[in-house]
Amino acid sequence: MKVYGKVENALVMTKKAEQGKKDPSKTYFYVGIVKDDELGEISATEEVYNAVERGCFYNFGTCYNSNFDMFQLEKSFPVGISPVIPPTPEKADTSAPVDAEPETEPAADKKKDAGSAKK
Repeated sequence: MKVYGKVENALVMTKKAEQGKKDPSKTYFYVGIVKDDELGEISATEEVYNAVERGCFYNFGTCYNSNFDMFQLEKSFPVGISPVIPPTPEKADTSAPVDAEPETEPAADKKKDAGSAKK
Protein backbone atom coordinates (compact mmCIF):
# COMPACT_ATOMS: atom_id res chain seq x y z
CA MET A 1 0.00 0.00 0.00
CA LYS A 2 1.19 3.53 -0.76
CA VAL A 3 0.61 6.45 1.59
CA TYR A 4 1.17 9.96 0.24
CA GLY A 5 2.03 13.03 2.25
CA LYS A 6 3.94 16.27 2.18
CA VAL A 7 6.82 18.05 3.86
CA GLU A 8 6.49 21.82 3.68
CA ASN A 9 9.13 24.54 3.87
CA ALA A 10 12.15 22.24 4.18
CA LEU A 11 15.71 23.47 3.66
CA VAL A 12 17.88 21.35 1.34
CA MET A 13 21.33 20.90 2.91
CA THR A 14 22.89 17.99 0.99
CA LYS A 15 22.49 15.94 -2.18
CA LYS A 16 24.03 12.52 -2.72
CA ALA A 17 23.94 9.95 -5.53
CA GLU A 18 25.22 6.42 -4.80
CA GLN A 19 25.84 3.47 -7.05
CA GLY A 20 24.02 0.32 -5.93
CA LYS A 21 26.11 -2.25 -4.01
CA LYS A 22 24.19 -5.34 -5.17
CA ASP A 23 23.37 -3.93 -8.60
CA PRO A 24 26.00 -1.42 -9.78
CA SER A 25 23.81 -0.44 -12.75
CA LYS A 26 21.36 1.28 -10.36
CA THR A 27 21.87 4.73 -8.85
CA TYR A 28 20.16 5.78 -5.64
CA PHE A 29 19.50 9.44 -4.86
CA TYR A 30 19.32 11.11 -1.43
CA VAL A 31 18.50 14.64 -0.31
CA GLY A 32 19.41 15.93 3.15
CA ILE A 33 16.76 18.33 4.46
CA VAL A 34 16.23 20.38 7.62
CA LYS A 35 12.69 20.60 8.96
CA ASP A 36 11.71 21.83 12.44
CA ASP A 37 15.34 21.77 13.69
CA GLU A 38 15.77 18.13 12.54
CA LEU A 39 18.19 17.06 9.79
CA GLY A 40 17.59 13.89 7.82
CA GLU A 41 18.76 12.28 4.62
CA ILE A 42 15.80 10.94 2.65
CA SER A 43 15.61 8.80 -0.46
CA ALA A 44 14.52 10.84 -3.50
CA THR A 45 13.57 10.27 -7.09
CA GLU A 46 16.08 11.30 -9.76
CA GLU A 47 13.63 14.05 -10.78
CA VAL A 48 13.66 15.56 -7.27
CA TYR A 49 17.44 15.16 -6.97
CA ASN A 50 18.00 17.07 -10.21
CA ALA A 51 15.40 19.77 -9.43
CA VAL A 52 16.56 20.88 -5.98
CA GLU A 53 19.53 23.09 -5.03
CA ARG A 54 21.42 23.21 -1.76
CA GLY A 55 20.53 26.17 0.43
CA CYS A 56 16.98 26.63 -0.91
CA PHE A 57 13.59 25.90 0.62
CA TYR A 58 11.14 23.47 -0.98
CA ASN A 59 7.80 21.80 -0.41
CA PHE A 60 7.99 18.05 -1.08
CA GLY A 61 5.41 15.45 -2.03
CA THR A 62 6.27 12.18 -0.26
CA CYS A 63 5.31 8.53 -0.59
CA TYR A 64 5.63 5.63 1.84
CA ASN A 65 5.43 2.24 0.10
CA SER A 66 4.67 -0.49 2.65
CA ASN A 67 5.46 -3.26 0.13
CA PHE A 68 9.11 -2.18 0.07
CA ASP A 69 9.17 -0.41 3.48
CA MET A 70 10.43 2.72 1.71
CA PHE A 71 9.84 6.44 2.28
CA GLN A 72 10.76 8.70 -0.63
CA LEU A 73 10.57 12.31 -1.80
CA GLU A 74 8.60 12.11 -5.07
CA LYS A 75 7.89 15.75 -6.03
CA SER A 76 9.47 19.11 -5.26
CA PHE A 77 8.03 22.61 -5.42
CA PRO A 78 10.21 25.67 -4.66
CA VAL A 79 9.07 27.82 -1.76
CA GLY A 80 11.39 30.59 -2.90
CA ILE A 81 14.00 30.80 -5.57
CA SER A 82 16.47 32.90 -3.61
CA PRO A 83 19.03 31.01 -1.52
CA VAL A 84 18.78 30.97 2.25
CA ILE A 85 21.99 32.89 2.82
CA PRO A 86 22.58 35.81 0.46
CA PRO A 87 26.05 36.04 -1.04
CA THR A 88 28.49 37.95 1.11
CA PRO A 89 29.71 41.27 -0.26
CA GLU A 90 33.20 41.25 -1.74
CA LYS A 91 34.40 43.95 0.64
CA ALA A 92 32.69 44.80 3.89
CA ASP A 93 31.98 48.45 4.71
CA THR A 94 34.31 49.35 7.58
CA SER A 95 33.76 53.14 7.49
CA ALA A 96 31.43 53.24 10.52
CA PRO A 97 32.88 52.48 13.95
CA VAL A 98 31.46 49.44 15.71
CA ASP A 99 30.38 51.37 18.82
CA ALA A 100 28.68 54.23 16.92
CA GLU A 101 25.63 55.77 18.57
CA PRO A 102 22.33 55.45 16.67
CA GLU A 103 21.00 58.58 15.00
CA THR A 104 18.21 60.30 16.92
CA GLU A 105 16.82 62.64 14.24
CA PRO A 106 14.20 61.24 11.88
CA ALA A 107 15.25 61.11 8.23
CA ALA A 108 12.44 63.54 7.20
CA ASP A 109 13.90 66.30 9.44
CA LYS A 110 17.33 65.85 7.88
CA LYS A 111 15.92 66.44 4.38
CA LYS A 112 14.17 69.61 5.55
CA ASP A 113 17.35 70.91 7.23
CA ALA A 114 19.46 70.08 4.18
CA GLY A 115 17.07 72.03 1.95
CA SER A 116 17.17 75.13 4.19
CA ALA A 117 20.97 75.05 4.32
CA LYS A 118 21.17 75.42 0.52
CA LYS A 119 19.20 78.73 0.49
